Amino acid sequence: MSSTRSSTRNARLNMRLNLWLTALLLGALLVVGNDLARQHMPRRKDLSEDQLYALSEASARILSSLEDRLQVTTFFTGRLESGQMALAKAHVQGQLQELQALAGEHMELVALDPSTSSQAATRAAQLGIQSITQESLQGTQIVRQAVFFGLQLQYRGREQVLDVVDPRSFEVQFASAVYSLVRDRRARIGWLGDWERKLDNATTATRSSYVTARALLERRHSLEDVTGLKFGDAISSDLDLVFVVRPTKLHPRAAFELDQYVQRGGRLVICVDQADYSWLGLDRAGADRGDGVLPTGLDALLTAWGALPTPQHVWDPLWAAQQGWLRPQAPDPETGKPRATREICEHPLLVEVRDEGLDPTHPVATALQRPVLSWAQPIAPLDPPPGVTRLALLRSSERAHRTEIGDHHVTDQEQINSRSVIEAASGSGRVYDLAVVLSGALPSPFEGAAPAAYDVLLDADPTTTKRTTTEKVLSRSSDARVVVMGDADWMRDAGNYELYPFIGRRENQLLLMNLVDWLTQGEDLIDLRRKVPQHRDLVDFEAVALEEMGLTQLPAASNQAELDRRLVRAEEATSRARSDEARAMWVPILLTLALVLGFGLAWNLGRRGGKDS
Repeated sequence: MSSTRSSTRNARLNMRLNLWLTALLLGALLVVGNDLARQHMPRRKDLSEDQLYALSEASARILSSLEDRLQVTTFFTGRLESGQMALAKAHVQGQLQELQALAGEHMELVALDPSTSSQAATRAAQLGIQSITQESLQGTQIVRQAVFFGLQLQYRGREQVLDVVDPRSFEVQFASAVYSLVRDRRARIGWLGDWERKLDNATTATRSSYVTARALLERRHSLEDVTGLKFGDAISSDLDLVFVVRPTKLHPRAAFELDQYVQRGGRLVICVDQADYSWLGLDRAGADRGDGVLPTGLDALLTAWGALPTPQHVWDPLWAAQQGWLRPQAPDPETGKPRATREICEHPLLVEVRDEGLDPTHPVATALQRPVLSWAQPIAPLDPPPGVTRLALLRSSERAHRTEIGDHHVTDQEQINSRSVIEAASGSGRVYDLAVVLSGALPSPFEGAAPAAYDVLLDADPTTTKRTTTEKVLSRSSDARVVVMGDADWMRDAGNYELYPFIGRRENQLLLMNLVDWLTQGEDLIDLRRKVPQHRDLVDFEAVALEEMGLTQLPAASNQAELDRRLVRAEEATSRARSDEARAMWVPILLTLALVLGFGLAWNLGRRGGKDS
């Protein structure tokens, strides 16, 4: 009997020893296998539903166009104090290894650490890669560290520099840089518009109203100002795209040159704004200063193309964007300096274009989530010319109305709501086109005769002319792409009073980049931006319980007893909500554990059955 017990005890000890040795061996295999996979199998699998961290086919197509060696030099700080920054660095390095695997022998990685090498620090400074201050909490102390997190890409004597890498959109950053390097030349973009605004205090200082948008364009493309159109200077055919921003009283010859540029195959984006809103926040239209609605000089051209913005504003209470305004106040009586108060409100003249207002079939609308237009003008519902397709790219909600251009700087929410009631009472709302895309052979309104260039001796009015020329006029001569937007403030800088949404609004910047990429044939870059987190509604268990128990939208309690009964039922609803929330959280966890335990039990029973037999 004792020998039997001893053998059983020894068998159990051997089984436990085997289990421990098996666990240790499995752990060692996992560590060694993971290290080998990291070194020799850099491709990873993203199992998340949104696939945000999996490389897209667009990146593979861009890298496949490499015909020579692409050298990527990383300027990363080696030892990082911040755990979050270390994770971001590991993520970027992992994606770089995957990109290198896609590119094969055409991509070389070089790692430099400016924090430990003076030569690397000097080279980073020459490239414009500066350190950023990263804060991390260690115990009870806040530790600050100067961190380098930049890249240099070199290809065939050209280079692109990412001074600061964004881990959340690194693939887009990297692919955009490679795309610019692979092209034989950078896309050339023209800019026609009054982008410098004089200060209202009669000083000689100026302020750039579109400095952020222009800097964003210059980062990847070659940007140049278009001038001299009214004097008959033609737009260079080397320009891939021209932005016409806030056109005001353009000479007929300037309109003619824009038309002929399109007829020669040029791409055009026209951003109309017929109300001269001051960037200082006074927000009074031209009509309030006696100027009337500001003419663009493009009415004949846009009417012929079927995309004429009307001289009103869209008032959209359903999609009003929330904005923190700085409202001007009386100057300080002692110093004379201007003062302002911050007020947060939802203003219907700031239209936050929702999913229903974005055309899902068009590449420009890809991955956009609520861009904001400021004081947008509706585009008249004209029929496009024969052979031309008109597509509504951005639209208002079905509750929008048209309101006359005027003083709309109202930051009192009660006044805004009252105005919305008045607008709604004026008639039923409707959907308005805020931006349209024209594709096809566009007709020229100048087929009869081309307007003559401005001559200071012959023309008394610098904004118009009655003289014409006999030169040849192109019409319907190419497959055109033109975008007409009833707003120019969507990409304007904020100014002192933060009235414009571009500088801090990622979606407006994304809209600008999508427009440029689509019109300059960079659709692979648009495909990269499709990877956005899917919207998932969160369940408010307490709100659901209150609604099921009929405790929402009740009239005021008539007496104390009724109020007490409602409070008791509200506590019951809260208790039910907590139970539902716990059930929703624990049921999946318990089911997973049950599956794991069931698998383990079945495996053990199978082993015992095999031994018994």
